[in-house]
Amino acid sequence: MTIQTSEGVTLWYYDLNHKFKPILHLNLAHNFKFSVMSFYHKSLSQFQEAYYLGIVLGIIASSCIGSIAASLALKNLPAFIELFQLFVAVGTAMWFNASVLAQLKPKIVFNSLLISLFANILIIILHLI
Repeated sequence: MTIQTSEGVTLWYYDLNHKFKPILHLNLAHNFKFSVMSFYHKSLSQFQEAYYLGIVLGIIASSCIGSIAASLALKNLPAFIELFQLFVAVGTAMWFNASVLAQLKPKIVFNSLLISLFANILIIILHLI
């Protein structure tokens, strides 16, 4: 038997003494709370635990997405805005690669990866709209 209240969901069972007893109570408002910073901290801790795997995958992802953004920036006739987008795409991808090669702290490397991916995906979206 399941009862849902404003506090959450409680799963009950009927025991041999003919009484209902709770098995499990889930507080949905507390257990499934999502925030950007908690997601960031979980991702950062996973990146720090598997650092070498993260930098390999990060280099591949940043370089591939950066090259797509750079090729889209050069697709049109080069004007100032396209050259600026090319500068941002290449600069952020190179900054991430340089932070890996310079053996900076894992948090700085992770933040560099996020900035590189965000900037390059934003350039791609701007060109596809």
